[in-house]
Amino acid sequence: MSVKRTLKRLLIHMGVRALEAPTFERFHRNATRNQRARALAKLAQEFGVKRMVAEGRFGEITSDVADTTVFLSYAEDGVWAAATNKLVEDFFGDNGFEGTYVDIGANIGLTTIPIAKNSKIKCYCFEPETRNFGNLSRNISSNIRTSNVQLFQLAVSDRESMLEFEVTEGNLGDQRIKGGSLGPSLLGEADRRSITVEARALDDMGLQLADPLAVKIDVQGAEPFVIAGGRRSLSKAALLVLEYWPYGMGRLEAPVEILFSFLEQQFGSLELVFKEGASSSPPAPVNDVIPELRRYYEEHKLNPSFYLDIIARKSSQKAGA
Repeated sequence: MSVKRTLKRLLIHMGVRALEAPTFERFHRNATRNQRARALAKLAQEFGVKRMVAEGRFGEITSDVADTTVFLSYAEDGVWAAATNKLVEDFFGDNGFEGTYVDIGANIGLTTIPIAKNSKIKCYCFEPETRNFGNLSRNISSNIRTSNVQLFQLAVSDRESMLEFEVTEGNLGDQRIKGGSLGPSLLGEADRRSITVEARALDDMGLQLADPLAVKIDVQGAEPFVIAGGRRSLSKAALLVLEYWPYGMGRLEAPVEILFSFLEQQFGSLELVFKEGASSSPPAPVNDVIPELRRYYEEHKLNPSFYLDIIARKSSQKAGA
């Protein structure tokens, strides 16, 4: 059901009949997508709604009523992270639809479910935040009928520890490790409530990583810590997709050189994608791309709106090596 129809039904059910006609249509036409999503979330919360369900390409997906980014996008468009999912699906399609997929920062499951529908692909999913993990569990249970998915309510970091997490309302995909006192706070992080989550190193998990292995890492700037605690496991990946967000890494004072050296040592080519669904840069040898990534880090570590995805592949053939 679209946001417009859902919002209208809620208003009518609550007795706001005046918005059945032109007033409602003007609101929907003139309001931004974010304003409509927030209006829907606010009304639902006031009406005692805790969770909502939307149907789309990946099945019926449940999320918290406050999820006005990932979930509302899926409700409106019927899809989320389509380009990333296609990339991983194509990788496994080229390899007989079998192997292992590790989703670090799985959120509510929209980057796991499309892959896990192939029962011969073993999927490991990591999501530390309680609300997201609850909805991840529901969504996997209702959309995946086989036993090829294993869920972990854990953060993945460089060692076993308890981490303080910043929790935001609205964008439930932006739950992240609390930044250091020296880091910038340009998105209102200082006002966010905090929770404590358990963290473990990937190399300590004893995962059975059958080839071929694909890994997606989207942990809001903590990617270098994931690498630091998972070199042995991640070195087995033929495909690695990770978010590169200089602002988030800068807030955490993350060891970005660990990320760069790992990519140089383990992969043959890199592609950069500056927006979900946009064309990627041509595959290039890793050593040619790392200086560009270093420059982006220095130029944008105080710019919260800049990010890109890195696609790393073992083979450098596509890069002409």
